[in-house]
Amino acid sequence: KKKNQPIMKSTMLSNTAALLLLLATTATVSVLGQGNSVNPGNSGKGPDRFPAKGTIYQQRATVWLTQFPVSDAPSILQSVQRYALACIYFATYQEANKYTAVESTEAWKDETNWMSDEPECDWYGITCNELDQIIMLELGDNNLAGVFPLEVQVLGASLEVLDISENPIASLSGALVWLSSFTNLKMLDVHFTNLDYAGIPPWLAEMTSLEFIDMSYTFFYGPIDGEIFTPLQNLTYLEMGGNYYEFGSVPTEIASLPKLDHLYMDYTSISGNMDFVELMNPDMFEMWFDLANFAGPIPESIGNLTGLVSLSLTGCGLTETIPSVMGELINLKQLWLYNNSLTGDIPSALGDLVNLTTFQTEDNMMDGSTMPAEICALVQSGDLDALSTDCDGTNPPVQCDADCCHCCKSPCFPPAPPPPAFGGFCFSGENSVDLLDGTTIAMHQLQIGDEVHVGNGDYSTVYSFGHYNKDQRADYLQLHSANKQPLELSADHMVFVQDRGAVAAATIKVGDKLVLGSSTASSTSTITKISQVQRTGAYAPFTHAGSICVNDVVASSYVSLQDNSNYFSVGGIKVVNMHLLAHVFQAPHRVMSKLVLTDAGAAETYTIDGISNWVYGPYLASQWLLNQHVVVFAAISIPLLALAAGLYAVETYGFVLVLGAAALVAYRRRSSSGASKMAA
Repeated sequence: KKKNQPIMKSTMLSNTAALLLLLATTATVSVLGQGNSVNPGNSGKGPDRFPAKGTIYQQRATVWLTQFPVSDAPSILQSVQRYALACIYFATYQEANKYTAVESTEAWKDETNWMSDEPECDWYGITCNELDQIIMLELGDNNLAGVFPLEVQVLGASLEVLDISENPIASLSGALVWLSSFTNLKMLDVHFTNLDYAGIPPWLAEMTSLEFIDMSYTFFYGPIDGEIFTPLQNLTYLEMGGNYYEFGSVPTEIASLPKLDHLYMDYTSISGNMDFVELMNPDMFEMWFDLANFAGPIPESIGNLTGLVSLSLTGCGLTETIPSVMGELINLKQLWLYNNSLTGDIPSALGDLVNLTTFQTEDNMMDGSTMPAEICALVQSGDLDALSTDCDGTNPPVQCDADCCHCCKSPCFPPAPPPPAFGGFCFSGENSVDLLDGTTIAMHQLQIGDEVHVGNGDYSTVYSFGHYNKDQRADYLQLHSANKQPLELSADHMVFVQDRGAVAAATIKVGDKLVLGSSTASSTSTITKISQVQRTGAYAPFTHAGSICVNDVVASSYVSLQDNSNYFSVGGIKVVNMHLLAHVFQAPHRVMSKLVLTDAGAAETYTIDGISNWVYGPYLASQWLLNQHVVVFAAISIPLLALAAGLYAVETYGFVLVLGAAALVAYRRRSSSGASKMAA
């Protein structure tokens, strides 16, 4: 990294502001005298190793900053950044605010390197650019309490990602003016915090680079000024749910944003009607408006949103019939319409939604209608696994056979039970893959023998599933990026990241660049958000190549078996990349699959939980081995590695080895024949 770079006014704090900061530092130190002796490199935990909590956080930050020896004095850039970070630390570490009333007793979950003499770019949650300017501040779900300090604004225009979500943190008397400094911010995530504001902070209008906003479940309330959103022409993701807003229908300024494809305004007390739909981006991927006070029907213009995958309109007071034009939303997977006042028949056109997995219409007024056979066919095919309507009750019920509807009376589909204890190493069925014939199918439709895209225009055969269970409920990480559909996979499943290779999904952070499967080798997509979701279905396809493109992201077929590490280690020494290791150990499995040429998958057997027997035994053995003493671990693992490498060599270079062996036999025979003639 380049050190002591000059501070450019366009990307960092101005020289005037820096001078004011230094003057404030001098003045504060003169007030405090010598203060408390502080060692910036102290290995202790918490702010108790710093000036007493009786002083305000700015003073504590200033005293800490002045404790560095002259020989180690940080540059102006470092001083400015460290002062802002120190203010964050002292203002939010075990502090109180107007919502928590008393001081938090919970320490930060992770404070690695914070308030030490390590470069601030190496502190937990901090990412810097090549000029050592902070571009990402990611402290979500880290027990930040107290009040988020105004001093954060000195990080200025260099900041691109700010995530302080899921913390009991508040703002100073509703003041969020610090947002005005982040003119190049691309991602703002403050959900599940105690930040408050009457309306929408007007400073958002100055943040024209914003692509992602999540301000759900905060204390934002009151009227909405839709014009604030007009300049946000790059916005793709907006989540506002769980706040009490006072306005009519969805503001047209929000609905008409050209790139917006994720919109969540559920539990916000909005009202009006759904006429705004005609203004929306046709590529809208997901939108939720649960408990909105809409009046009237679902508009016919809903059919224009051909990219829609998930739509939730529960408890919205909707009337009239479900428009048959919704049968044209061919990408739709989830449709929640329960607890409304919908009438009439359920359109048979919805049977054309071959990707539909969830369709709920209970608690409506469609008395005496019949569930179309076309929709029941989706259930019987195994694709639609959550179908509910009013097929039981005192009023004339919706006619629906027992082998069609999964639930006939509210409440339907209670929270799912936890997944089984066996570790997951799968993709959810909501993902998609591309086949050699040019079609794109859902992961749950993939079969052994299919030729699937693995990257750079190459295709490989699916020879097995490490895990295949359509009924299992499992937790998945959602890796959101500029890709249309987030990648859903288990935490230990490996995916390819630029400059890092195959890594466990749990180790990926916002800002990492996923490798895409396009023909351009340098094509990547930056992670903008990581969330969790629970799905029904677990799938882990194995290809001969050892990789697979899922939602156009290049992923490994395998998982990390050693604490989500990307390398297999012996005695703390990294030996081999985990992806390569898994691929090597699957060599016998691949060879067997190639020998069974008459029936794809004939050599495959699975446990009752859908785990391949080729995987289950070795997996349990590996978990036992990892818990052994390092000597036992090395004594067993090293020979196994050598054996696996030999098998992999046979698989990879088998034809060459056979030719070499044949040549050697022929040579020996010729030599033996020549020797016999000479003896004669």
